[in-house]
Amino acid sequence: MMEQTPDPVGEDDLQAFVDGQLGAERHAVIEDYIARHPEAAARVQDYVAQRLLLREALQPKLDEPIPMRLHTVALKTDRAQRWPRLGALAASLALAVMSGGAAGWLVRGQPERAAVQVAAPRTQIAMAAHKVFVADRGRPVEVRADARDQLVQWLSTRMQAQILIPDLSGLGLRFMGGRLLPSSAGPAAQLMYDDDTGTRVTLFVESNAGGGTQADQFVTNDQVEALSWADRRFAYTLAAAGRRDQLAQAGDLVKRQLPVDQSL
Repeated sequence: MMEQTPDPVGEDDLQAFVDGQLGAERHAVIEDYIARHPEAAARVQDYVAQRLLLREALQPKLDEPIPMRLHTVALKTDRAQRWPRLGALAASLALAVMSGGAAGWLVRGQPERAAVQVAAPRTQIAMAAHKVFVADRGRPVEVRADARDQLVQWLSTRMQAQILIPDLSGLGLRFMGGRLLPSSAGPAAQLMYDDDTGTRVTLFVESNAGGGTQADQFVTNDQVEALSWADRRFAYTLAAAGRRDQLAQAGDLVKRQLPVDQSL
């Protein structure tokens, strides 16, 4: 029996990938396609950035109480159920305002064996989120550090797993707070830290849908360095502006604080 050839990949597939609306089999096909096509990877990065920016811009409206005249059964939905609709709106805007692909990604395993290739889609999503929110001087986090317990409970409930907030104070990094963001694997957590110089570092945590582990991988894009890895439950990306040495140390600290059953 001949093996069935996957359907061609189109823009709808890329948008559905970013929105987390694909089944497991199609998700794997699209992820492989993105990894082999830099132009598709650039479009995915643009879609993610546009969604994050739009969500941030519309967040105050989402937080407003619903007017009494609009209190109908159809509108009595959980806030999380608005995300797919918001994503669909962002997708249409992304196509309208997109102004070209992003620069290529420089992926490094070992420094002596540097190679230009396409970073994993989940790393691209984490770096896009980093660029959007570290630049926000008004509201870089949704829940501040002084509400740490509430943040942990919220993230853990939405991600259906116990989420930990690593202590990076040994590197001079203070925890600022965090937020819940969409990813291709479902809800994800972005935790933000800063130091005395104002440098901000983010840790992006999402479910590891594939379940396979990934060793440390450094990625450089547009003056932002990222360190990504994955254990059996989660995929992680640390990102900061030009601080590769600090990211390596932070990655070691994060791993030492993870439960033993999540180690590589």
